[in-house]
Amino acid sequence: MTHASLRGVMIGAGNFAAYHVDAWARIPGVRITAICDVDPIRADDLAQRHGISARFTDWREMIDTQEPDFVDIVTPADLHATQCRHAAARGAHVICQRPLTPTAAETAALVEHMATSRVRLMVHENWRWQPWYRKARELLAADVLGDPSTLMFRMRTGEGWDSDAYAAADPRPQDQPRLLLDEVGVHFVDAFSLLLGQVTSVYARTHRSNPKVRGEDAAVLVLGFEDGATAVLDASRYNESTAADPMLTFGTMRVDGSKGHMLLDADGALTLHPLGGIPEPVDYEVPEIGFAGDSVRATQQHFIQSLRSGLPFESEPLDHLRCVEIIEAAYDSAETGRAVTLT
Repeated sequence: MTHASLRGVMIGAGNFAAYHVDAWARIPGVRITAICDVDPIRADDLAQRHGISARFTDWREMIDTQEPDFVDIVTPADLHATQCRHAAARGAHVICQRPLTPTAAETAALVEHMATSRVRLMVHENWRWQPWYRKARELLAADVLGDPSTLMFRMRTGEGWDSDAYAAADPRPQDQPRLLLDEVGVHFVDAFSLLLGQVTSVYARTHRSNPKVRGEDAAVLVLGFEDGATAVLDASRYNESTAADPMLTFGTMRVDGSKGHMLLDADGALTLHPLGGIPEPVDYEVPEIGFAGDSVRATQQHFIQSLRSGLPFESEPLDHLRCVEIIEAAYDSAETGRAVTLT
């Protein structure tokens, strides 16, 4: 794609959409020409704040009349397949919030359909673009830790203990039969895969602490990797953290290797501790703008760069499908009490 400037439209003006439109405004050569939402007041508010003149309540009308280069989809998962297919039929590339669809089978069907179209689809999986994961991957690639053996991540966000848990931001989580692993665990699966490679086995235990929600609000997830490493996610949306902002990194991480270990603190600080040596802080930048180290902008910048260059996305839709299948395996494991081996 050789356009000097790329024109995009956004479907969805909910809470997280504000991060998207702010990030687009800070990417050179990109212009959002219209926003659509079923709530016209919400669409007007977001559009006015960012100087976007065109607002719609019908997303088909918006795509058809605006004829954008790309569509940014920030809507509930049950709408994604229809919206992606329509955008593709109109010749618009798509960047879509995860999950692509509510189930692995629907996701597989959509991925197959989009692969046959003349446009490109990228899943908006921004956790892998958070700066601490980018730096950790760089350090692992430089063999600073040697052969990685164990990754331990402890998450405590504390937004789910009250009787009206989650309702202020989004009431839907209260009624979902699958909660923590489906909403948050899939992000960790993708981030851990970025660091350690291909997942080959899954074991999980889940727990519900708040009786006001249907799904699990705590879980332990154990992932085995092809090269022999193990990742353990110990997560709770119910219990609290002492961090100033528990939603920045979502917790703390330790990665052990044959040459030492690496720590991630809740404030984004990374520390390297070589075996027998002195711990040293890692010098790297954590932007104090946008979501989680400005990871939304980094994600969308990569989308634009790949469209312009024609190079593959770092994470293709099949990679997202793999993460969804891993989470499906985690729920199977929690139900049966057995580990699941993946092909």
